[in-house]
Amino acid sequence: MNSNRTIFGGTIFSAIDPFYPILLDQYFKHQGILRTVAWLKTAHIDYIKPGRMDLLVSFRLKEEVLKEALHTIKHEGKVVKTFQTQVFDKKGTLCAVAHNEIYIRDLDFDFETYNKLSTSEEVENKQSKLY
Repeated sequence: MNSNRTIFGGTIFSAIDPFYPILLDQYFKHQGILRTVAWLKTAHIDYIKPGRMDLLVSFRLKEEVLKEALHTIKHEGKVVKTFQTQVFDKKGTLCAVAHNEIYIRDLDFDFETYNKLSTSEEVENKQSKLY
């Protein structure tokens, strides 16, 4: 609690910070992508109402988000994605909304080969547009 008898904004933010990178990283590990690095890349939080009591958050990853992220990391070697989290008090009042952009990289992904393939595809696409 701070001098206004409300929960510090930094405490609210810190409680939200690690969840999406950890959840997605653990999902990748269960899918066989074992060597990764994961972190929060950027974040923005809007404090709507003061938190004067216990706060509640819910973290959920829909199946379609998991599949899309898995496809991206398998084919591009990394995932950068933004998730929104709402923070409520026990009475259901919205107290904060956070937007966390996460970054997860597959440490075993061959970026050199990927970059060569990407460049080749770009050249082919440009050539086909000329004809």
